[in-house]
Amino acid sequence: CEDTYTSQIVVNPSALEMPNVFSPNGDGINDYLVPEKASLKFVEMDVYSKGGQRVYHYNGDGESLSDWKGWDGNILNSNRKAEPGVYYYVIRAKGWDEKKYSGAAYRGVVYLYR
Repeated sequence: CEDTYTSQIVVNPSALEMPNVFSPNGDGINDYLVPEKASLKFVEMDVYSKGGQRVYHYNGDGESLSDWKGWDGNILNSNRKAEPGVYYYVIRAKGWDEKKYSGAAYRGVVYLYR
């Protein structure tokens, strides 16, 4: 007697897009800088001021990504608010479909409005 079992795992395609503006003013609209994402298993994001100072860092994977709200416009998770203006971001991520998100395509600028 011989038995055969075949299993097929279906993975949704991953996706990652970054907005170019956000307004952390407490009105409930665009209050956080967070990428639009789907089917990601790992994300690391850094945000820098024009002077090159890191103002935000996030590193998460798996289930923690669903709880990630993004950057609230405060400097390094303190109560100090970042000034309105241009900020630079760098993202490194990997999807469940093994697609990697890194390099020049995932570096850019975002404008913070208050």
